[in-house]
Amino acid sequence: MIRVLVVSLAVIVLLLSILGVRLEDVQGYLFIITLVTVGIPHGSLDHKILFSNKLPTLNEKLKFYITYVSLMLVTGVCWYLEPKWSFIGFLVLSAYHFGQSQLYYVNLGKGFSWLMYLSWGVFLLSSIIYFNLTECLNFFLSLDQLEAASYVNSRIMVLLMIGSGGLLLALLVAAFFLS
Repeated sequence: MIRVLVVSLAVIVLLLSILGVRLEDVQGYLFIITLVTVGIPHGSLDHKILFSNKLPTLNEKLKFYITYVSLMLVTGVCWYLEPKWSFIGFLVLSAYHFGQSQLYYVNLGKGFSWLMYLSWGVFLLSSIIYFNLTECLNFFLSLDQLEAASYVNSRIMVLLMIGSGGLLLALLVAAFFLS
């Protein structure tokens, strides 16, 4: 299903380009289409993970969906009011989410699991930025609210990769010896 949506969006962008429509003029609409067709459905499956070990009651389902929709609304308002801090928060939450979704089976206890998830996610994101530095910087600098992007350079990305990778390695070694 996601593949069909992504291909459909690519076809729309291609058709708009062929018709001479400047993508800058319609990027907001494309963002909303992508958010509604890919982003929200991706997150809406989280209840399957949350309730994977039991059959949820109607109240539990209702609580989940109210919380989910409320978080989306709060995020939208924050993004509108404080785009810079919302973007930074988004990157941190994305890093954690990447780590959690890939290392969920490693048990370090609640005290260290979050740190392992975050360090793996930071390692992934900093690697992506490092190996695509020019494109990422152009993107970051195109966002008026992100003047801090001018401080990003390859040295900082290498330090983030080494620091987060080293922390991750230490946590995984600890997990191996603790289990």
